[in-house]
Formats: sequence, structure tokens, C-alpha cells
Amino acid sequence: MSKPRPKRSKVFFDISIGKEKLGRMVMELYDDIVPKTAENFRKLCTGESGLGRTTKVPLHYKGTIFHRVVAGFIIQGGDFSKSNGTGGESIYGGRFNDESLAVKHTKGILSMANTGDPNTNGSQFFITCEENCTHLDGKHVAFGEVTNGFKILSTIENVKTLKDRPVETVMISDCGCILDKPLRSSSPSDTKKRSKNDKDRGERSRDDKDRARDRDTERHREKEKEKEREIAKSKDKDKATDRDRDKDRNRDKDRREKNNDRDRDKDRGRDRDRDRESEEIGIEIDPEMIAGIGMAGERETETETGTRSATIKGGKKGGETDQGTVKERGKKTETGKETEPGKETGMIAEIETGTGAGTETGTGNQ
Repeated sequence: MSKPRPKRSKVFFDISIGKEKLGRMVMELYDDIVPKTAENFRKLCTGESGLGRTTKVPLHYKGTIFHRVVAGFIIQGGDFSKSNGTGGESIYGGRFNDESLAVKHTKGILSMANTGDPNTNGSQFFITCEENCTHLDGKHVAFGEVTNGFKILSTIENVKTLKDRPVETVMISDCGCILDKPLRSSSPSDTKKRSKNDKDRGERSRDDKDRARDRDTERHREKEKEKEREIAKSKDKDKATDRDRDKDRNRDKDRREKNNDRDRDKDRGRDRDRDRESEEIGIEIDPEMIAGIGMAGERETETETGTRSATIKGGKKGGETDQGTVKERGKKTETGKETEPGKETGMIAEIETGTGAGTETGTGNQ
């Protein structure tokens, strides 16, 4: 009696190129032909074997890349330690021997990569993209085939490359083993249990939906509150800016007012000094000169423009003295008549200084 054929395992790769997710590729493993090689690949898909003995990194394809792509030939990956085709190891530690080389290489065949020598299998693998790959037969162990995702295989095959290395990262974003669902029993008791379980699952599903809805609502409220806080912060910032602007304006206004007051005080001081100077103009009189001149005291003379007082010191009226020479000339009075020189009324005496010390000082509106 022949032994029953072992059930073939199914594994999957979720593929992405750059930030774009392409989808899932499903592969069936030949557990019945090359069980050791198939087991190695399956456990590298699930990551259940832990760290590698030689590489000291997780024995897992998740997060690894396809480091070599040759259009019309193969796509290659599985180097989880160096990502360049020189690293990786098997779940058995290092490398392991070839099993069967009976399976031929056609399109979509999953096969082990090696160093070019027999019995050098590790973790690296390749998938064929062409029907005619007979030159690989007898040199590489074929241990599976692609059953779903040929479109993804074709997309990877045609990515842009530089020296057979994809320019954009082609990654296995997730991977694992696909388990077949067990058949359900048709007995009444099992049917009753199944209906009860389905009901419980339905209730749990509704509860999960309600909880998810509540979480979404709470998340939305938090976002709204955050927006309100941001708006309040913005308003406070605008108010602070307005306050600073008002302070600056007030400071400028005070500075201008102080400068104006200072200028006004300076102008007033200059006006007072000018008035004081004009009011304090006069001639000092020497008592010894009064008798010589014959005229002592103050005379008020009405001119065309106003009143002017003059105090004269000197010798004789209308003559020369040792202090200076006195000349007299008439001026118009309030009545409009011009006085004769030498008259006491409405006359202005001009003193031309000679060798003496005669001076004239007058105050009045001209």
C-alpha cells in the first residue's frame, strides 16, 4: 500500500514597489517532492525559526527586497542579511544539500538560488518569468510554483533597473502561510452550535461597530477641540500684536508731544530773551557831562512810528565837546510837522563819538 501524498503548503507574498502596494502573490510548495526545501521556504515565510545561527538576524522574508531583476528571465530575492545576493542562510544553519532536481523550470517556477556549485542552498530563491528556462534544469532545486499573482510577477519583471538591480525598491512587505479552513460538520448539534456562534459573532460584530463608531466620534471631537484651541491661540496672538502696536503708537505719540513741548519752550525762551533785550536798551549818563551839555534828563520824542526816549551826556547843546560831537536833526511829531534842529520838543540827538566816551542808548518802537 502506497503512502498518502503529503498535502502541499501554500504561502503568500504581499508586494510593494516604492510606496505603491501591488497586491498578493500566492505560491504552492512541493512538500511531496522536496519536503526539506519546501519546509525551509515555508518557515522563512512565517518567521517562526527565530534568529539565524550564522547571520544573527531574523530568519524571515518580511521586509526583504528583490535585489535582482532580469526581464524575460527571473526575479531573485531572499537575502535578508545583506540585500545584495551575498547573504542569507537556511533554517538549518548555513547551507543545506540539494534534494531532487527532477522538476523542470517553466514560467512561474519557484527555485533555490545557489553559488553555482551543488549543495549550496540557503535562503535565496528566484521565480522564473519565461517558459523556456531549460538551462536551469538539473542545476537548481525547484520546490514550488506561483498559483496566483502572475500580473504582479510581470510588473516586477518590467521595473526599471540599473545593472539588474531595481532602481525603485521592490519589497516583500508581508508574507506568511495560508491555512486551509476545515470542513464544517452537518450534524444538528453542530448546526445549533454554529448558529449560536454565528449569532454571538454577529453581536460582537455589532458591538465592535458601535465601539468603532464611538472611537471615531471621540476622535472627531478631539480634532474639533484641537481646532478651537488653535483658533483661540491665533486670536490671543493677534490681540497681543495689537497691544504691542498700541504701545508703540502711544510711545511715539508721547515722544512727539515731548519734543513739541521742548521746542515750544525753547521758542518761548528765545522770545522772552529777545523782549528782555529790547526793553533793557539805554545810555549810561556821566553827571559831570550834564552841565556842559545844558540838557540833562530824558526827552521823549514822538516819531512817525512811535515814542523814543533818549538820554544824552556831553558838552554844549549843538556844539562840540571833548567827549564828542552833537548833531541834531528834526523829526516829524504826532501832528505831522517836522521840528527844527535844536528844539527840545520832538528831537533826536545823535552823538558821533570822537576821541571821547560819548554813547547813545535808546528804547522804543520804531
